[in-house]
Amino acid sequence: MNIIRKRDHASTHAEAGARLASRRAARKVRRTIAFEHLERRLALATIQWDGGAGADNPYWDLAANWEGDRVPGGNDDASILAPGTNVTLRSGNVTVKSLTSTAGISLTSGSLNVTQGASLLSGSLFVAPGTYLNASGGSLTATGPTVADSASFYASGGGVLSLPALVSYSAAGGGYNPVIQANDAGSRINLAAVERLWGRTDSGQLAIRAYNGARVDLSGVTNYEGGAVNVLA
Repeated sequence: MNIIRKRDHASTHAEAGARLASRRAARKVRRTIAFEHLERRLALATIQWDGGAGADNPYWDLAANWEGDRVPGGNDDASILAPGTNVTLRSGNVTVKSLTSTAGISLTSGSLNVTQGASLLSGSLFVAPGTYLNASGGSLTATGPTVADSASFYASGGGVLSLPALVSYSAAGGGYNPVIQANDAGSRINLAAVERLWGRTDSGQLAIRAYNGARVDLSGVTNYEGGAVNVLA
């Protein structure tokens, strides 16, 4: 004789509820893991210099010099906490959200552009003729000894570029036509520490521009040493 046992409705509902609760718990765990991965990725948005390529290769573009062997890009904040090191930007146009550096920075080719936040360079700064610094948002301040003859400076989108340790600037010779240009309301280029200024002494000119409520501050110039300068504000 076969006995068929009927399951009670309460037991059936309890089991279904348990299965549903289990599935919900599993989804919650997966979401938690996904959020943790996202948080780790966000934390890695600041790329730290580790100098892994060695003291003879202090070049920005070498991936081995950065944690994770990844050169900072336009979506990253870069950090170089290496006093006594001189980091060279030797190729192309470098764009990062921000840069904090205690090392010396030498821009020998291309450009350095920051787009967000506050960038601070407290080591020495060398900006080679024909290259340029650009704050297209946020701010870039260099407080260490600065040399930037015949380099160009730009600020836009409310960006602020400040070089309080630049005490002289020359556009003389070299075949370059440097530009100092601020555009858009709130944008500023602060060169108030410059006391001696040279324009172009051969063909060409130094162009100084301020558009749409922007400002270029050269109020500290006490010795204009001659040369061609074109100012439009």
